[in-house]
Amino acid sequence: MASHGESNSDWAGLLARLPSQEDDRHEYKSSRISDDSLNKSLSKAASGFWNSGGGLFIAGVGNQGDPDGGISATVGRQARRDWTDQVLHSVEPTGEYTLGLIGSPGQRGTVQEGSVVLLVEFLPSVNAPHMAPDGRYYIRAGAHTEPARHALVESIRARRGLLRPLLRFVYRFKPGQPSIVQFGILAASEAPALDVEFTFDPEPPNWPDAKASLPLHLGFIDRSHPFYLDLDVWPKIDERMGTNLIARVQYQDIIGRTYHFEERVWPSRGLPPYQYLPRD
Repeated sequence: MASHGESNSDWAGLLARLPSQEDDRHEYKSSRISDDSLNKSLSKAASGFWNSGGGLFIAGVGNQGDPDGGISATVGRQARRDWTDQVLHSVEPTGEYTLGLIGSPGQRGTVQEGSVVLLVEFLPSVNAPHMAPDGRYYIRAGAHTEPARHALVESIRARRGLLRPLLRFVYRFKPGQPSIVQFGILAASEAPALDVEFTFDPEPPNWPDAKASLPLHLGFIDRSHPFYLDLDVWPKIDERMGTNLIARVQYQDIIGRTYHFEERVWPSRGLPPYQYLPRD
């Protein structure tokens, strides 16, 4: 997903602050690079940065980060911005990035007329691993982009699964008031669920507040912030809620992907064994 919202002054300021050598978050390419070589280098860098937490790729600069003439503002009849978008969308899946083109470098280096310095900022990705067009996965290893070993790719893929929000339903007796039955929505992964919308289908038959209360809209749910709803007292819960309910929830992750989960719930069968706790 591309973003071009930054102004030229923002990119020029970023260009002026580049470190004097490449590192794990910065990769430089000289103005002398061919478009074919730049295509290959950029797609590999995209895979490497997205698989390694993000970074910045700059073409049209020397090995100390100073503009050394710039690269052509067009590739044939295609604008450099469009060409860059096309290259980045050859990486599967395409992550988030921002793109800037600088024609006037200020006090640092030179850019020839008709040329630009290309800056691509790769944002941290929750969709890793990302595969380059050559069918390989890359990572940043110091100042270099290197192919990732199979075990590391599988580790990155497993981590992606943990970053997807997963919500699940539960019934419990309310702590401190064990006669009250609660319905809970819990996070089953480390990733937060955002813009959560929950409802029962059909509406519980003997819950007078159902029409006014459902659907429920919650800002977020994560491991530290589950949601619990008081339903009724034991043992009337099945009479109040029914025994053929479908609980449905819709929510999003941090980059706006939408998820759905539903499950048939039967209150009394979802509860732990009831224990009578006498009052003090």
